[in-house]
Amino acid sequence: MQTINKKVIITVLVAMVILPTFYIGYITADSNGGLISSRRSAECIPLTAGSAQPYKLPLGWKIETIIEEDIAQAYIEDLPDMNQQNMIAIDMPQALKDHGVNDDSAERGRLLYQTHERWEGGASVSVVDLETRIAAKMLEADHLEALDGLLWTPWNTLIFAEEMDEQKIRDPNVPDAIGGLAYEMDPVSGEYWPLPQLGAMAHEGIMIDENMNIYVVDEDKRGSIYKFIPNENPMINGRIGDGDLYVLRIIDD
Repeated sequence: MQTINKKVIITVLVAMVILPTFYIGYITADSNGGLISSRRSAECIPLTAGSAQPYKLPLGWKIETIIEEDIAQAYIEDLPDMNQQNMIAIDMPQALKDHGVNDDSAERGRLLYQTHERWEGGASVSVVDLETRIAAKMLEADHLEALDGLLWTPWNTLIFAEEMDEQKIRDPNVPDAIGGLAYEMDPVSGEYWPLPQLGAMAHEGIMIDENMNIYVVDEDKRGSIYKFIPNENPMINGRIGDGDLYVLRIIDD
């Protein structure tokens, strides 16, 4: 058991499998919440349409809906996926300013980026301003499919990736790639570019180590783990360049 001495805010993505609605929200514990177990997870309870309380929370906790998306009407093929907050203060994305956000900058943690796993092309990356609750698409393209993995990099870009074993609509810039591609995106402008050097596969997890090596996982039945070693530290140019891609090989069954 632990005593909560200050307000703790955790951003969560709540994915509902049975009903076609998902929520993004805050879970908050106030200073007067008393003793709260540090090991026990919140208990899920059945969610009814329009409910703002998808969890049965311990005493002193409450949930607040930030944005609600009805995928049965708006995104028939879309699934709730990864999200990342901005890890440094950045200029406010123009996409949000176009939708009514008046501030010129966003402090660390104010923005929540999301990938959208649309399978028939037209997948997108969106951003939510957690202060004004305004959301906007950062990018969308017909050739983008089943976007899933998402990671804020140490050089302050975003890597996102397709979870496609075989693309139905190939990227015109990388027409020879059969599997899904990874991409890098400017979190302010929304400009993005393909990263075929990270392999073509059903991308799932993405991670970067202290030496700026990049690890990606293939979610296909092969279950491969790849390691990309860049020729030049991306911190220098602010983006991923050329390098060598390795795959984990298990010799002993």
